[in-house]
Amino acid sequence: MEWWEELYDNIRMMEMFEKIPKGRTEAQVSFIEKVCNLEKGAKILDLGCGWGRHSIELAKRGYGVTGLEINPAYLKEAWKRTDSAGVKVQFIKEDMRRISFKEEFDAVILLWNTFGYFSDEENEELIKSVYKALKKKGYFLLEIINRDWIVRHFTPKNWQKLNEIYILEEREFIPGESRVKGKITYIRGDKRTERTTNFRFYSYHEIRAIFESAGFKEIQGYGSLQETPIEFDTHLMEIIGRK
Repeated sequence: MEWWEELYDNIRMMEMFEKIPKGRTEAQVSFIEKVCNLEKGAKILDLGCGWGRHSIELAKRGYGVTGLEINPAYLKEAWKRTDSAGVKVQFIKEDMRRISFKEEFDAVILLWNTFGYFSDEENEELIKSVYKALKKKGYFLLEIINRDWIVRHFTPKNWQKLNEIYILEEREFIPGESRVKGKITYIRGDKRTERTTNFRFYSYHEIRAIFESAGFKEIQGYGSLQETPIEFDTHLMEIIGRK
């Protein structure tokens, strides 16, 4: 099992539920509509869709959505939420490195730092696969944590509490690889569960170069949903390219 398959378990899913501010999903989808220039009925691929929060909101607004996720527990939650919302989304259980779509989508989205899990070569091949999956003049939106922010704000250890679970995160930043490797320990009573991490982080100029190498044009980077510029202290970057 790959490290990210172990990491994104039910505890991690519950932890992430707690971190989503009210109205964030709706604001993100409005941003997607604007920067991807979506027309009514557009087809969208949501890579690493998790429990489907963006997929479901996009479907509510009338788009044809395919959500791709490797974690069966997340997909189960996505199907449940889709039924509750009364919308239709095609969810597929698949590793995003295995996508083989050809000119099928008007937009592809990869959000909430769901990138950088693989080797540099695999990460770059994924971007090329996204390019192939897009129709002519289709858009790709990538949301990723800024490496420059990591460097300026890196903390090797922190604690947090989630309901009755204590969470200890221990990290090491590897400058030569731009990776953060570490361990997460979940403590519930006498029970301890450990997970490893190995995230690759990118600066804006690195992502631009990968987009350009894949064939993308009209590449833009924003430091917020309000389309502010990317700066050293930008945390989440919104990077978009057009086929």
